[in-house]
Amino acid sequence: MQKAAPVMKILYYNWTPLDEEENRGGGVSVYQRNLIEGYLSRSEQIDFLSSGTAYSIDDDRPFIIKTNNMFQEKCRSFQLFNSPIPAPAHSAFGLNKSLFVRTEADSCFERFIAEHGPYDVIHFNNLEGIPLTFLSIKDKFPNTRLVVTHHNYFAICPQVNLWKRDRVNCRDFHDGRDCEHCLIHRPSTVETLSRYQLATIFQNNNISLLDAAQMGGGNHDKAIALFKDINMRKWCRRLSDAVPANVGNQSDYLTRRRAFVELINDKVDLNLAVSSRVARVLTSYGINGDNIKISYIGTKHAGAFKSNKQKTSPINSEYISLCYLGYMRADKGFYFFIDALEAMPIHLSSKIYLKIAARNHGDKNALDRLDQLRKKFFDVKYVDGYRQDEISNLLSDVDVGIIPVLWEDNLPQVALEMVSYGVPIITSDLGGAQEIGGNPDFVFEAGSPSSLIQVINKLVNGDLELSRFWDNCLSLIDMPTHIEKMLAEYGRITRVGPDRIGESVTPRRRHPIQQFKKSDRFASFPAHTIGAVV
Repeated sequence: MQKAAPVMKILYYNWTPLDEEENRGGGVSVYQRNLIEGYLSRSEQIDFLSSGTAYSIDDDRPFIIKTNNMFQEKCRSFQLFNSPIPAPAHSAFGLNKSLFVRTEADSCFERFIAEHGPYDVIHFNNLEGIPLTFLSIKDKFPNTRLVVTHHNYFAICPQVNLWKRDRVNCRDFHDGRDCEHCLIHRPSTVETLSRYQLATIFQNNNISLLDAAQMGGGNHDKAIALFKDINMRKWCRRLSDAVPANVGNQSDYLTRRRAFVELINDKVDLNLAVSSRVARVLTSYGINGDNIKISYIGTKHAGAFKSNKQKTSPINSEYISLCYLGYMRADKGFYFFIDALEAMPIHLSSKIYLKIAARNHGDKNALDRLDQLRKKFFDVKYVDGYRQDEISNLLSDVDVGIIPVLWEDNLPQVALEMVSYGVPIITSDLGGAQEIGGNPDFVFEAGSPSSLIQVINKLVNGDLELSRFWDNCLSLIDMPTHIEKMLAEYGRITRVGPDRIGESVTPRRRHPIQQFKKSDRFASFPAHTIGAVV
C-alpha cells in the first residue's frame, strides 16, 4: 500500500493581523488574506503569525497568544506581544542594532515553533515587526525552509520604499548619511507603544477601535495622552528599556544594510520578487540573484480578467475617461499627477473625463485643486475612498487607468485590479506595474509631467490605440494557480511534496555578499542571475 503524502505545514507571517479593524498594511495585507482564503479548500495546514502592533499592559515579556480570525479554525492565527521591533517600519526607524540582537523574543518564537510546528515552510510576507534574528530559527529547526516575498524594500531600506525625504526616489544613501534625516516625521517609540497598549485595553474590553475613536466626539488622542500621562508612566519606562529609543547614525544604517543582506543570503532558502524590476533592484544591492525567483502575485480579481471584455477603444466618442485609484500620497504619484493635470493644455484636458477615487485624510488643498480642475476638464468625479467590492463599478465607465508612482513600487495591487477589469494602464517607468502591459508606449518617465502628457495626448488623438496595450499583456494569475506555483517551489526546497518524500535535502550553500558599483544599480542584469518566473 502506497504511503500517503505528508501534509505540508506552512506558517505565514505578516506584521498586520488578518482582520484587524484599522486596515493597515495596504495591498500586502489584502494579498495575505486572499492567499489564506485560497487555501481553505486544500489539505495543507496553514497557520498565521503577526507581530509588532500588540503590546501588553500587564507583562513586558514577549509572549504569543492564539487569536480569533475570519477563517476561524481553518487557519490558526497567532500574535506576538511585546516585540522588540514595533511595526510598521516607520515606528522602528533607527532601531538598527536592535534588529540583530537576540532577545527573549527569540526564545519565545522558538517555543512557539516547537509547540505548533515544526513547519516545513515559514513564509515571511514581511520582515517588519520582528528582529532579524528570527531568521536563525533554522539553527534550531534545520528541516524548516524560509521563504521571503519582497513586497517592499525593507531588506535594504529602513523605511521600506527607497523614497528619500518623501520627495525623491533614493538611488544612493551616501553610505547611510541620508538615512539619518530621511523621515520628515519620525514617530516616537513611546507614543507608538502607548497607542498599541491602549488598543489592547480596548480589545480586552470588547471595545472596537472605531467606537473608541468616536467616544466623546473624537477623544482618541486625549485617551492616549491620558493613558500615557497618568496610568502608564512606569510601564512605558519599563517597555522603553525593551524597545530602545529611535536612534541611529550613519554607520548604523550602513551596517544595517550590509548585515541585512548578509542574513538574507545566509538564512533564506528562497526569495520571491513580485516583479522583474524588484528582482533587479534586490540584486543590485547584493542579494544573491541565484536565490531569487520572480513571482507575480495572485489576485482575487483574476477571474474578472478572464470574463471581462478588454477595453480597446474609448466608451464615449466625446472624451476619454482617465482614472486614478489608490492613495493620496506623494510616493504613489498622486500629487505629481495633479501637477501634470494642472499643466495640461486645455485643448487636451477638455477631452478628458477624470475620475479619482482616493481616501482624503484632511488634505483640503488637494480637494480644492481637484475642484479647480473642473474648469478645464470635460468632467471631474471624486470618490472619497472605496472598498474592494466597489472596484468593478468604479471602473465600469473608465477607458484607461494611471499608475504614476515615483518610487520602485514593487507591484501595485491597484494595477492588477484595473487590468483585471479590462482597463489598460499608463504607468511610470519605476516599479513593477510597467511589466503588466509590457508596452513602452504606455510608459512615461517618472516625475515628468511632459512625458505623461505626451502619452495621454497620443491616446486622446488616436495616435496610440487602447487595443495596443493588450498585445503583450501578462495573463493575470488567480489565487488557486498562484498557490499551486508556490507549493511547487515549497516542494522543491523541502522534504515534502509528491516527488520529495523521504528525499534528503542538501543544505543550501552560503553566498557572499555580491558587490556592485553604483553604476550597476538598476542595470539590466543577465537572465542567469535571476531565477525563473514562478
